Amino acid sequence: MPHKGVTISVLGLSGKEKIKGAQGVGKSLLCNRFIRGEQDAFRHEHSSVLSQTDFAGSPCINSQHWLFWGLRQLECNEAGENVTIRLAEQTEFLDDETFEPIASTSMQSYAQRACRVRLTSKDKLMYIEKEQLGLESEYEQIPLPDGKLDIDCFVYVFDLSVVEGRTFESQFNFALAVLKNCLKTKKPIVIALSKCDVADEAGRRSAQNLLLRKELKAAHIPMVETSALKNVNVEELFLTAYLLAIKGKSRLKLMAYAEAVKEVDESNRQTNLKLNSRLEDQPQYRRFVQIYGSHAARRIYEEHINEAKEHWMAARLKVSANHLPRIFSILLEKNDVIGMSWSTAKGIILSHPLFDQFFQPLGALGRQLDPLPSNFESNEEMEQQQGDSRVPAELLLTGEAKTAFDNYQASYWE
Repeated sequence: MPHKGVTISVLGLSGKEKIKGAQGVGKSLLCNRFIRGEQDAFRHEHSSVLSQTDFAGSPCINSQHWLFWGLRQLECNEAGENVTIRLAEQTEFLDDETFEPIASTSMQSYAQRACRVRLTSKDKLMYIEKEQLGLESEYEQIPLPDGKLDIDCFVYVFDLSVVEGRTFESQFNFALAVLKNCLKTKKPIVIALSKCDVADEAGRRSAQNLLLRKELKAAHIPMVETSALKNVNVEELFLTAYLLAIKGKSRLKLMAYAEAVKEVDESNRQTNLKLNSRLEDQPQYRRFVQIYGSHAARRIYEEHINEAKEHWMAARLKVSANHLPRIFSILLEKNDVIGMSWSTAKGIILSHPLFDQFFQPLGALGRQLDPLPSNFESNEEMEQQQGDSRVPAELLLTGEAKTAFDNYQASYWE
């Protein structure tokens, strides 16, 4: 089957904390989950706070307030073919010193520029995660094809959760302004109701009232209930947008969130059952238990798991060391670095007010490999650990950290 492609632009409330509140609406999480949906590649945090250097110097940003997330090919039974979906995200990057929007070549407001149907950016690279900025050569590098994107459909993300510093009324007004401009483009629109796993009924009412406004009512904009965290209705969201762009309509069956999350949970449970039963089905394993007993089998299994844990943690720390020069440049005063010892530098980093922004707490690395608790769905701490892209604090206790500092210090003498 041929690959038919569409480009979807993901929009939603963006800006400084006074506008968007303590956290974003989930645009990046939806993009991340759709393009790189595997749990190991899913990142729970996607900060829009950047340095001026990363904004102007990283080809992933390229001095623009939008990201190219790449593409994904998947099967669409309703279309009867394989399809290619490309994603762009319109955001608002903030300066990490002033926390104000970084100036760019475009002087338009978000509501105006986010609805553009032609995006151009020469030499722009696919975005993966914030840690990629300044270390692009260590990540997969996929350039924006021909340096341009022609938008076929808009997905507007409306957050149903309660967020400190943001009211549903302010989100409603922002959405209305953006969506009215989207309608002028004559491109189809889909509204993604995000964070349905922690939805508030006031948020649902606000989103429903949005579609009752006379400016939007006649457009018959579909809504899809999603959760990027639990991976519910994410594919369905973007397939709906694809079908609207290609056919002008979609008969894709869209389940309400409560029904969809049950289906996802059951699918995950069945996968887990198959995995757990696979070892016992192996003739060699059954023979080993017959000869040596289940106790010996468990002991050898646990020894293997402990070795695997140590190997994984060492590999994680080695990869994380690549992020240290960037962290040093932010947390250490450049004028003092030349004559500083590693012991002094480490003490400054550990006591720095921004330490938690760049480092996981001590012990968090090992807990990522612990068995999941039986109440995992309600365990917020464990959910937050999934996809935490911060550097493990254990790294500062290794020789790799001292070597990284020595190299960083030596770079000032070159």
